[in-house]
Formats: sequence, C-alpha cells, structure tokens
Amino acid sequence: MEKSGNNKEELEKILHYYKDAEDKEKLKAAKFLIGNMEGKYWFGGEEKEKYKPLFDTIQHLWEAGKHVNFDYKKSLGKYWDSLKQAMGNPRIEYTQVFFDLHNLDADFVIDHIDQAFIARETLPWCQNLSFEDFCDYVLPYRIGTEVPENWRISLWDKWQTLRDTITEPNRMKLAKIINDHNAYKMHHMGLFWSYPFDMTASEFERVRLGSCKHSVFYTAMAMRANGLPVGVDFVPQWAGSNAGHEWNVLLLEDDTFYPFDAVNKGFALDLSFRKVAKVFRKTFIYQTPGLSWQKWQKLPPEFQDFYRIDVTHDYVRTFDVDIPLITSVDIDQPVFLATYNNQDWVPQYWGEVKGKKVFFRNMGGGIVYILQRYNNGLYEQISEPFLLDTLGNIVDLEANTQDLKDMKITRKYPLTSYMKGIMGFVIGNRIQGANKRNFSDSTTFFSINKTPEKIETKYVDDKSHYRYVRMWIPEGGRGDMSELEFYGMDEQTGDTVKLEGKVIGDPNGDISGNRFFSYPFDGDLLTYFMRPRKMEPWVGLDLGSPQRIVKVRYCPRSDTNFIEVGDTYELFYWKEKWVSMGQITASQQELYYEQVPSQGLYILRNLTKGKEERIFTYAMGEQLWW
Repeated sequence: MEKSGNNKEELEKILHYYKDAEDKEKLKAAKFLIGNMEGKYWFGGEEKEKYKPLFDTIQHLWEAGKHVNFDYKKSLGKYWDSLKQAMGNPRIEYTQVFFDLHNLDADFVIDHIDQAFIARETLPWCQNLSFEDFCDYVLPYRIGTEVPENWRISLWDKWQTLRDTITEPNRMKLAKIINDHNAYKMHHMGLFWSYPFDMTASEFERVRLGSCKHSVFYTAMAMRANGLPVGVDFVPQWAGSNAGHEWNVLLLEDDTFYPFDAVNKGFALDLSFRKVAKVFRKTFIYQTPGLSWQKWQKLPPEFQDFYRIDVTHDYVRTFDVDIPLITSVDIDQPVFLATYNNQDWVPQYWGEVKGKKVFFRNMGGGIVYILQRYNNGLYEQISEPFLLDTLGNIVDLEANTQDLKDMKITRKYPLTSYMKGIMGFVIGNRIQGANKRNFSDSTTFFSINKTPEKIETKYVDDKSHYRYVRMWIPEGGRGDMSELEFYGMDEQTGDTVKLEGKVIGDPNGDISGNRFFSYPFDGDLLTYFMRPRKMEPWVGLDLGSPQRIVKVRYCPRSDTNFIEVGDTYELFYWKEKWVSMGQITASQQELYYEQVPSQGLYILRNLTKGKEERIFTYAMGEQLWW
C-alpha cells in the first residue's frame, strides 16, 4: 500500500468496501490481489497504437466471411511487414508502461473479485476448490501484461448456456468443451510471433488469431471466468530446438495438473518428441529469489522473473547436478547450464558457485549441456559439452583428436515421430501403369508398404509397355507425395531415362487449375500432392506413347533433412568451438567422412539450402540426436 503513491486511496476503498460488507473471504481475496500487485503492469501509448491497423484489417476480413487463417496468411504477412517497414518493428522499450499499483481503480478490482466469487459460490467444480488454489488459479485479474479489462463478465455470459448443462463437478468436461470450441474459432498465425504485446480477451476475440502465448492467455481467461482453475506453464527454450512454448494446465479434482495445448482439438499436450531442460509455471504471487540479492542482481534480465515457479519435475525426470569448474569464476558471477538451439549455445538456468563446483537443481535429463559464465551482457563457454543422461550420469563429450574414426551420415536433423507419421501417409499407395486413360486395364508395379524416410527407388520387373502411369490412393489414404518420377529404357544405349508427359488425373474432373496435380513432377521436394476432393484419388502422366517402365523414384512429403544428391554439406565437431571436417558435395544419399575425432559432439550443415540442423553424437555407426 505504501508503494502505491497517489493511488493509495483507490486501494483503500477496496479494503473498506469488503470490511464494511463484513465479507471476510472477499476481504482476504482483496488483500491477496493488492499484496501481489507490485511488479504488475501493462503497455500502452502511441507506440502500441501504431499497429492497430493490423487488427482492423483482420477483423474486416472475418466480418466479410473470409477464411482468414487459411487464405490470407501470406497477404497478411506482407501487410504486417509493410507496417513494420513504415513504423519500425514493435519495440516494448519505447512503449509507455502503466503499473497496476499506481493506476488500477477500486471499481475495476471490486468487479473482478465479485464476479470471481459468483463462480466460486455457484459452480460445483469451483465450490470444492481450496481458497489457496482459488486465489492462484481463478481470482487473478490478469494473466500477463495485457491492458486491464473486465473479461470475467463477457466470458461468463458467453458460456452460460453451455455451462448450465454441466451440473456435476467435472472440470475436465467443461474445459475440453471450451477448448474445442476455441480450436474451431481461434487459430495460430506465425506473424503474431513478432507482435510482442499481450492481447486482452476482446482483442483476441476480435482477430481470432495469435501466437501460442496469445492463445494460452485467452484460454486461461475464458476458463477462469467460468470457475475453472487454470494456469500457464511454459518452456522459455526447448533443449533440442530453437524455440520455446506456452500451454495451459488444469487443476483437477485430485489436485494433479493436466496440461493441454490451447485452441488445439484433442485436449492434450504431446512432449514425447521434445527435450526439456526447464519448465516454469506463471504465478500471480511474488516468488522469493533463490539467490542472495547481490547475486540475483547480476543475473541477465530474462532470469530476474519473480513470478514463476519451477515445475520441470512434473514433466520429465530431473536431477540435481554439480559440475567441477575448470575455469575460475568470481563467486558472484552467474554460471549457467546452456543447450544448443541449432545456431548457438543458449542459457537454460543458473547455478550456485560453491568453491570449485557449480550446483544446479531440478535439471531435465537426456540432454547435452555446456557451462557458460555471464559477464557484462555476454555469455562465454567455460567447459566442453557433456551429456546429462536419463539416469543422472554425466558423460563427457570432449572430442578425442587422437582417436580418429570414419563416419557415415544420413541426415542433418532428426526424423521426429510427427514427421515420420506424415511421411507414412503414402503407405498403401499403388504405382500403376495402363494403356487406357481410365486405367481400367491397370497393372500395379508395386505398393508402398512401409514409410519412406528419403527419396526411394523401386525397380520394376515388367517388360510390357504402358502409355499411362499413376499413383493411386486407396480408400482412407491421403497420399502426400512430394516427387514421383518414372524411368524408361533408351533402346539404343540401354541407359535409363527419365520419362516426361502430360499431367493427368480423374478423366471426369477438371484438373487444369489445380496446382497440386503438378507438384509430384515439379522437381521441388517442398511441394506435394494431396488426395483431391470430389475426384478419383490419383495423379499421373500421359507419356504420349507406350513405354517400358524400368524404375520409379518417389519421395513423400517430408522435412527434406535427409542427404540430397547435389547439395554441399560441411561436418563440424566441437573443440572449444566448431571445427570443420571439410565440405562434401553429395553424390548419393549418404555422406562418408574419414578420420573424424571420436567421442565428440557434431553438427552437419547443408551449405546449399535449408535451415534445420541438430547436434549429434556418433556410436555403433549411428547418429544419436541431442
């Protein structure tokens, strides 16, 4: 209260209001909000208003009945780029800051408290919530740094009809219904990753688009308004890629937390393919630093967060580790465990220096780390990489330049289960030849029976000649095929030659304006054919005259991170920095490097194209990804 300055009178009104009403629980709730109001703020002013035209444009498109998220991604991206070019990139540091403690009025806070208690007193799934959990996961009037808004009433009214149909205290049921509805109405759009301001509920409903964080914050508001205890968990930086993520957690009746991805159907969160060093939960309550104030002040600004708790152990097996310090550091100098984000080493969390060791708590396992020290805004590596395995053991990854091994490399980035599932869409597809345009006399050369993981070649043992060739997709299949090449025989030289022809599809359908039919034959691995709607499910070529088919090359929709013939690659190993093993232009879908220092950490870069690359170790002739 003493720090509220000229706004102290407004805050006192809140306390007097509930004291006069003799409502002890609401008074306690008011004290909770005021007592944790310090450090809360929102952004406003001219700098933020400059970008409102983007919101106006998106709203007008929705009002015109347009499918904004599908058909207008590129045009909106260009419009956003033009706004940034004219106005400059949004800069939070140039934006006016309004602190809650100095600016919130009594009526705003009272309205939030009263509406939150209507949910607490009338909804069965909220009535059995402890007061402490109610304060943590229902009561707060804000999630992030959004402009203050009384979202509770609008979101309460929005869901009243549905809410009235659920009478039993089942939090999961209502939360899933709300999330599935939002998944139908709201969407993610990449351009909002560069929009740094948190949205109010009304702003998000206006554009129905946003980054993961915008969706997660809106979902928390929608569910809290309906008495559901929902929080926000986040990973600032994945340990195995170059980004982070936010998601929601629902406190269930058994006091466990259920994580789920906001505005995604299915009401689940899949972290099976992620490497997790740290997960945090946003809190409204001020959290006491785990370091002395002198040490805390020396941390980088992004780690001086007083409103989060470490919940890594709720998601992965964690370990407390102590690492010997080879390089001397000042006792107050911050030391971090860092992971590789595909471009550089980035800090995950700080440790405490004690003597000649640094101690880290609750770190995720199965991850390659390196030690860093922080000084004057710069991070410096002070160890060689090491693996903290899933049992808590530390495995040294310093490259042994005295023990040299040959290495076979097949990829520059791991094949995730998600991508392997997509590549498997072609399973069941049949590759056929015919001499009638409608394929009534078709012969099947082969069927795709397993997931292709790169460009595949299949030889055809058939001496007959065919004018028409195609890929046919069975019932229930999708057939996401990126490239499809048919090869014949040069009668004079005996060499195989790639056959060209006119792209064909359903004889009764018009494919002239459908670009997807040309994709399997355009030489671009990033485009792909999908099962057409309201047409026979196939795509093929009219070769002009009967040809003998001797082989077929094909590639499913993929991440193209396998080795591509003709591309130039460079292998590096880490020894205080990345050390090159030289460049190779691929002549096949594997690379062979000789005399590589063993037992180290490696990365392969495609110098021709592409951005995705990932560190790996090498054992038993296999790349192991980290």
